[in-house]
Amino acid sequence: METAVQKDDLQELGQLLQQLLNSELATKNPIEVKCTFQNDILLILAQEANPLVDQAQPIFKVLQETIEGLHLSFPSSVWERTQQVRLFLRATGQRQPFAVQEFKLEKSADSDEFSLSDSEAAFIQGNSDDNAFWQEQSDDIWESVLQDESNLDEATEDAGKEAVAESTLNSNLMADLPLEEPTTDLEPDPIPQEHIPPAKVDRKKPPFKVPQSVWKIGAGMVIVGALGGIYALSRPCAVGECPAIQTAKQLSQSSAQTLRNAKNDRDVNQGKEKLTQAIEQLESIPFWSKYHSSSQLQLQIYKGAVSKVDSFLNAVDKAKVAAQKSQNPPHPVQQWQEIQTLWNQALASLKKVPQNSAVYPITQAKLKTYQANLAAINNRVKQEQQAKTRLAAGKETARLAQMRQSVAKTLNHWQQVESTWQAALNSLSSIPKTTMAYEEAQQLIASYQPNFATVRDRKNQEEISAKIYNQAISIATLAKNLEQQNQLTQAVATWRRASTYAKQVLPGTYYYDLSQPLSDNYINSLRQAQTKLQTTLIVQKASTDLNRICAGVPKICDATVNLQVIKAYLTPAYVASVRRTAMTAGLQGDANTIAGVDDHLKTLQAALEAISENAGITLEIYDHNRSLIGRYIPKPR
Repeated sequence: METAVQKDDLQELGQLLQQLLNSELATKNPIEVKCTFQNDILLILAQEANPLVDQAQPIFKVLQETIEGLHLSFPSSVWERTQQVRLFLRATGQRQPFAVQEFKLEKSADSDEFSLSDSEAAFIQGNSDDNAFWQEQSDDIWESVLQDESNLDEATEDAGKEAVAESTLNSNLMADLPLEEPTTDLEPDPIPQEHIPPAKVDRKKPPFKVPQSVWKIGAGMVIVGALGGIYALSRPCAVGECPAIQTAKQLSQSSAQTLRNAKNDRDVNQGKEKLTQAIEQLESIPFWSKYHSSSQLQLQIYKGAVSKVDSFLNAVDKAKVAAQKSQNPPHPVQQWQEIQTLWNQALASLKKVPQNSAVYPITQAKLKTYQANLAAINNRVKQEQQAKTRLAAGKETARLAQMRQSVAKTLNHWQQVESTWQAALNSLSSIPKTTMAYEEAQQLIASYQPNFATVRDRKNQEEISAKIYNQAISIATLAKNLEQQNQLTQAVATWRRASTYAKQVLPGTYYYDLSQPLSDNYINSLRQAQTKLQTTLIVQKASTDLNRICAGVPKICDATVNLQVIKAYLTPAYVASVRRTAMTAGLQGDANTIAGVDDHLKTLQAALEAISENAGITLEIYDHNRSLIGRYIPKPR
């Protein structure tokens, strides 16, 4: 059976673990945590509405790390009985958990305290094969810790039935443990009379007479004791409720929120101040208070959080000193090295802040900034040496540029000269103002700029001429390809563009003399393309006209056209239609229809001959059997 102290410790432990989980994991739904004992096994249940499977390991990790730290740091009735810890995770309203983890707290060799063994946890989730382990090993425990809520309520109604309440609490705590602070002050169990040894009276010796001075001293001690008792009872949390614990929790929660949302150092200091006030609240609880043991658990957590915040603030202090020393450069190398040491110390303090600390987000932001600042300081140490090297390199590169400029001719030559001058100027321009070589570098830049401008202008002219020249050649090549593909309209336009480009090469440049023969060749090619285009247009028009005349239902003819002959083939369907119409009209004596057929044939013949005449191409007409039935030769032009 658990004692009253154990029940309070278990409830405080559950509330502490619940607070840590909700503050550090920031889950969508709040997590409830409940604790109890079963056969010297500490059972801890975390439950949440609609939990995800992948939440199990983070929850178990926080619980295990916290339990390990608490059992090593705080003597408590909980740890006196605990040899094994079993963690459960379930969805609210469900009886069976979907994840379980178990580990042992073993006694170390030189201490009576328990210590956590290396990864002895068995993790069970979902419908994996390991679920059989849970079914076999834990069904009996689960049935005892997951009872109906009414049992606990009925058991706690009567404060006088403490034994029943303790028994019911053991069996139902994991299912429905209330989350509020206990309101009933449990009195300690009376000491059985049989345990009080009877007083022995030595009848042989006469009664001892107490001197009057001793009576006075005793009376004084009684008065002092009474006053001390009054003082003790007047201390916070000595009797009744303990608002200091609730105030401390509220301050801790407010501090965590302030630190998580901190944007600057001022916010962090405000969060630390709230946490410090929470510590002061807990430290005000005297050791004779029944809340003292549980408050010490929270007190250690809060002090650990302050230590993490102090690591951050110490880093900020180092950074401020380093920033101040960096003002108004240049500085000697020794001073830059001192600043470098301060930044390293600041970074070391930041890296002490763990990931589960509320100041971790702002720590990471500062970490990036400080790393960048340290890199800048490292560069400062190298700048003075690099400045001298760059000054010498700039002078040597400028001398090489002058040599190349004296013999440059082609575009490639002038590009090389320009890039050499540019390299010399770049080397000199890269020397920082904070170095000794800066002034001399600026004087050399001013003397090199006129030569660089002259070379740049000449290079630009050569570049323009080369571009025009190459463009003319490329366009001419395209014109030839178009002409070979009988795309004569585009070929004519392209030849015209090639001729225009050849005339735009700048005089005095390397490509000017090379471009003169191209211009005459492109003009001749343009004229030839124009002649071909005119002929092609004639053929295309004749073909279009033939398609228009031959069209109909049924189709009158199929035609082919080239520069030598136009061939029109009467279709079998058309011939059959004409014959059928003529025969029907002849049988019926329909002279008008016969005349109409004759006129139609004459009109067709005249239209075909007109096409031949307009195109200046011979016309040949074939019947449906591909037999020549007529030829028309246009008049010479």
